[in-house]
Amino acid sequence: MSQLKFRFRAPKDVIKDYVDVSFVVTGYSWRRYLGDYWPYIDYLYEGRKGGFILYGYHYLRFAGRFCRWCGSEEIVSDLGLCSKCYGSPNGIKYRVIVKGYEEVGDPTIYDLIADLLHHRYILYLGSFGSKLKVGISRLNRDGDFRGYLGRIIEQGLDSAVVFDGGYDLLQAQEMEKTISSDFGISQVIRFNEKLDELQNGTSYRDVRNVAEDILKEYRDLSVIWFGRISWSEPRSFDHIWREDVIDGELIYARGNVAIFETGSRKIAVNLSSLAGRGIITEEL
Repeated sequence: MSQLKFRFRAPKDVIKDYVDVSFVVTGYSWRRYLGDYWPYIDYLYEGRKGGFILYGYHYLRFAGRFCRWCGSEEIVSDLGLCSKCYGSPNGIKYRVIVKGYEEVGDPTIYDLIADLLHHRYILYLGSFGSKLKVGISRLNRDGDFRGYLGRIIEQGLDSAVVFDGGYDLLQAQEMEKTISSDFGISQVIRFNEKLDELQNGTSYRDVRNVAEDILKEYRDLSVIWFGRISWSEPRSFDHIWREDVIDGELIYARGNVAIFETGSRKIAVNLSSLAGRGIITEEL
């Protein structure tokens, strides 16, 4: 397999000449390491997928935006995909998972996504500080019979209730929208909202009370997990990172929120925003 490399001219204030970008960030994840969960940066390198743990000091220099699936420089969607990946069978399935069947808007794809309907999906109600959200996840995500817990950790939730109604993907998406509308609960907690909530305590009681109301309204749902996630004590920060270089020590992480101490400053980084960024590698 040929080495995956891209050449482009970065802004002069970043670097003066052409550079080789061998790594493209595909996203972030939380994985078990030494018995605990840690944040990872996932990447594409030489056509292979990998990841490195976020722990301690890091120097990361970013430039450019690429398709986070294949590394192409032609990005055509807000999902960070090029036209080829966006229109591929896997791209269509991904769009259905992320945006919903109705958003994709093409009834002819039903046969294409039939295999997605073989999987069982759960609903969860969780809190990030005082903010509540409802969401869905595959029951056995990543081959784990409790794989949905990985989704809850990636969201940075501090408490959650997991409901099972025997739903497939489309049924779970429809119930997610229904609960969101009926109970006024968001389906998304934005990065800035999470930063505002870092100092707030868990809404464990609110989650429990709303969960009880949901169970009264929808009798086909049952609770299969209810618990709290223990995060480290929150850290303050000076500003939100929007530059091209991360140069500092990771001092706090929760979901997609990461805080690095760099010199006398503490910067808050949205790990989700790194997807599709190229990491500059230079030979000295």
